[in-house]
Amino acid sequence: TTSNITSGKKLPNFGMASLVISMNFTIYMDHDEFLAFCQKLRQNDRSICEVYTDHDSRLQAVCKSLVQNTTVDTLSVELSTLDENGSRALIRLLQQNVSMKRFEIDCSNTEDAIIKEEGFQRFADALAHCHLQEIQLDGVCKDMGYGGAIGMFGFGLAQNTTIRMLRLLEFQLDDRDALAIGKILQVSTCMESLLIHSCSISEAGIQHICDGMKRNCTITHVDFYHTPVSSNAIIAVSDMLKKNTSIKTLELECLVDIGDKAREALVRAMEENFTLEVISIDDRCSDLLEYFAWFNTNSRRQSIMKQTNLPVGLWAHIFARCWKRIKLMSRREVVVKDMVDVLFYFVKSKPELFKS
Repeated sequence: TTSNITSGKKLPNFGMASLVISMNFTIYMDHDEFLAFCQKLRQNDRSICEVYTDHDSRLQAVCKSLVQNTTVDTLSVELSTLDENGSRALIRLLQQNVSMKRFEIDCSNTEDAIIKEEGFQRFADALAHCHLQEIQLDGVCKDMGYGGAIGMFGFGLAQNTTIRMLRLLEFQLDDRDALAIGKILQVSTCMESLLIHSCSISEAGIQHICDGMKRNCTITHVDFYHTPVSSNAIIAVSDMLKKNTSIKTLELECLVDIGDKAREALVRAMEENFTLEVISIDDRCSDLLEYFAWFNTNSRRQSIMKQTNLPVGLWAHIFARCWKRIKLMSRREVVVKDMVDVLFYFVKSKPELFKS
């Protein structure tokens, strides 16, 4: 059977053009269609969105055609199989294409590992010198039977000077993986976002990542979506927040009550943190933490510290209590925030009322 070269599937608008190579479907192009497709890639045709094939030889041909392409800036490869030649073709593409900015490998539709242990080392060499800005790995390590996969190409990520975002999905991150991520963060001069989604990770693993973030001055967004963290891990995060000066957004997920000790550690950390502007955590202290973060936006903290001699931590408690009462008056979040803004600027303009 034959298929159209492009599919009707709508893709996120990441840039000028996005290309999805899917090897999860037994839909074939005939020979002439395939030649036309490769020709369009070489000619920088922006209309190409997807190609379905389960032939590794055709994957190699597509990668070869993309080497000189300058309009496709997002490549998403959906795999069910990948032999050594296909792996080498992808790696060669990453090394030689200078315009591609985002690369995704999606193996979530298969139960077996796609990239084998030896393949990670080859990817490491490619990542060290590629021009990518974002890399997303989905399910590429499932049921591999060994750990430390991230560590295998961590050297490449650590050496890279362009990658700003790393997203890991459905990884079983062992302590070697987490240690590698921590070391990447320690030395990276460009990493801005670390997204660890639907992964499993130990308390020691969280500690390794936090150790890396303590020394990092470029990371601004950290997200542990659907990656539950324990009470001890929250304490490690709290200690990191006292020392990191770049993170602006932190998203955490807890499946159980974090406990008073971890809760107090987070509050104490936010009293000392001047940069975090958004914090998301499903816990009863979330309102208070959000107010500490709110104080860090628009130089509110510096302003109120200059004009009053009360600790900013006390102001966060006051405003958090006011916020709860105002919420009872209005269900509209915008109204709530506007009213609290009015309260803040009243405090700011009348410092003499708050002198001890």
